[in-house]
Formats: sequence, structure tokens, C-alpha cells
Amino acid sequence: MKRMAQYIPLLMAFFLACHFSMQAFAADNDYYQMDDNAIYHFHQGEMWMSVGQYGAAIREFQIAIRLKPETAMTSSLYNDLGSAYLEAREFPRAIVSFQQAIKLNPNFSLYYENLVRAYGKEGEIQSAIAQLHQATQNNHNDVQAWYLLGLLYKANGYKTASRNAFQTFVQLAPSSELTDVAKLYLGKGEGSQTTLK
Repeated sequence: MKRMAQYIPLLMAFFLACHFSMQAFAADNDYYQMDDNAIYHFHQGEMWMSVGQYGAAIREFQIAIRLKPETAMTSSLYNDLGSAYLEAREFPRAIVSFQQAIKLNPNFSLYYENLVRAYGKEGEIQSAIAQLHQATQNNHNDVQAWYLLGLLYKANGYKTASRNAFQTFVQLAPSSELTDVAKLYLGKGEGSQTTLK
């Protein structure tokens, strides 16, 4: 009996270890059976971004996009993916990601601002301005092009051109969600003293 008593703590430790490893396996199994892992991968991507592990963040955001390619959160995932690429200094991929975010949700100003940052980092602001200028010549009613042109001109210090682009945008899209932001850039926001720098 004494001999068996000395093995009881070992047996208990063994059974506890088995119990916890089975729980961990069940949790992992449930995780892979979950319908919506995109949110998990989104949070993992954010966590990796916060510690400067941009490659890992990129992979997590890519997984989240593959899991939920056509949902309301997908534009945000592309924006986060673009931000990770920007931090990893993969500027062409950042540009493509921000463009995809805008395509999915053209009414969110942060996506445009991030795209302008990516163009600036890549040294492509002049090229983007030329392309968007051509786009507005081909289709004067392209409101996205006018808004982005306003931001690009502003980033490059072209105050008059920026003001003109934002004014055209406001005239073409007076009820757009971006109009209030454009008006702030123009210094016409409600109670705003904001002017172009």
C-alpha cells in the first residue's frame, strides 16, 4: 500500500497532463471547424503588427482575406494588409492592397490617405498624379480620381491644384461620405478653420 501511495502524485500528474492536452486538442479542433476564422486571423495580424513582425502580420491578413473575401470587413483587411506591406517596405504590394480596399469601400478616407502614403514611399506620386489626371480627362465624373488627386496634389505641395480637385469632387459628389473630409481640406468644414498646407 505504501508503495502504491508514492505513485499517486505521478499518476495524478499524468492524468492531469492527458486531460489538459485533450482539452487543447479539442480547442484546436473546434478552431479549425469554426465558420469564421477571419476575425481570429485579423487579431493575430494586429498582434504581429504591434510587435513589428510584419511578415507574420502579412500572412495572417492574407489568410483572413482568403477566409472572407467578400464581407464588410474585407476592405479593412486589405487596408491592414497594405499597412503591413508598407511597414515591410514592400511598397508596390502596399499600393495594390490599398487600391483593393478603396475598390471594396470607396467611401473611407483613410484608405485613400494610406494609398497616398504608399505612393510617396515608392516615389510614385508624380506618376499617380499623371495617371489620375488622365483618368479625369477621360471621365470628368470619376469622383474617386478627383478625391485622390486632391490628396496627391496636397501631399506634393500643389495647393491650388489640390483645392481645385477637392472643389470638383465636392461639386460632383455633394452627398458622398468623403465630401465632409474634402470640405475640411478646403477649409469649409462646419466650424473648421482647416486650410491646405
